[in-house]
Amino acid sequence: MGSTNEVLRQFFGKLALLGIDSLDYWNQHVNERVIHNEINKLNLEDKKELAATLLAQVADEEAKNTPKVLQETPG
Repeated sequence: MGSTNEVLRQFFGKLALLGIDSLDYWNQHVNERVIHNEINKLNLEDKKELAATLLAQVADEEAKNTPKVLQETPG
């Protein structure tokens, strides 16, 4: 099924205005402008809750990705 005219128009318009680096067709890059815009909408309590959630996720990922070091026996 092909793309609609609206999708193609947005795709090529963004390409023309912002350049090839602005295209993220496979959604692999973080749009930090949007993230900061959305975070600014949160109140203080919601920001604290989001920060705690993100820190917990980081701790979980670090625990999974940390290589286990085997202790060597002295000798």
